[in-house]
Amino acid sequence: MLSGISWDAWILKLSKNGDLEFDKMFGGKGYGIAKSIQQTTDLGYIVTGYTWLKGGGDFDAWIFKLNNNGSLEWEKTFGGNKDDRLYSIQQTTDLGYIVAGYTDSKGAGDDGAWILKLDTKGKLEWDKTFGGTKWGKATSIQQTKDLGYIVAGFTNSKGAEKDNGWIFKLNSKGDLQWEKIYGGSKNGKANSILQTAEGKYVLAGYTNSKGMEEYDVWILKLDEKGELCE
Repeated sequence: MLSGISWDAWILKLSKNGDLEFDKMFGGKGYGIAKSIQQTTDLGYIVTGYTWLKGGGDFDAWIFKLNNNGSLEWEKTFGGNKDDRLYSIQQTTDLGYIVAGYTDSKGAGDDGAWILKLDTKGKLEWDKTFGGTKWGKATSIQQTKDLGYIVAGFTNSKGAEKDNGWIFKLNSKGDLQWEKIYGGSKNGKANSILQTAEGKYVLAGYTNSKGMEEYDVWILKLDEKGELCE
């Protein structure tokens, strides 16, 4: 599939003045892409993305931990014999990790939103898939004040035939509490979400169902239950 191609994940650390402190490549012979990174409480870094030739089958979800110098401490791959990718990671209050992306190896549809909870060493504690008979992808996740999780992405299994912004709330065990779809007759995607200081949610993405004919930046503010704020 990717014969003759070798791409590596690329991690750079800059000083406060923008000077390069370290620059590391990970992946080896094959294909590796890093999509999200966060500094951890031990001043190292946790990275997620996807890789080919580190696991089995098609693309596999990939998570790796670095120390504060950018050296590899451990790495894990997850997935099956189809396409599995991760886009967002955050360290949780128990010093484990919550990760979001999509899987084609599990669930009912072509691609399902895929949420994984790992312990501090990258061991899988649980994983859940969400979606319908078509596709759904999770692009951003954050732990919430109640120790649950808020997730953003997009789906065309719910609502209109086109992609729509998709937001769903999970409890601490990964069980669905509520979900909302926002969009219109054309395409719209939610790419990033965070909980605000007052416990509401703000998300960013893009849409061509509103505004001009082409795609526009799309910002939504939601209340604690996912309803659009006035």
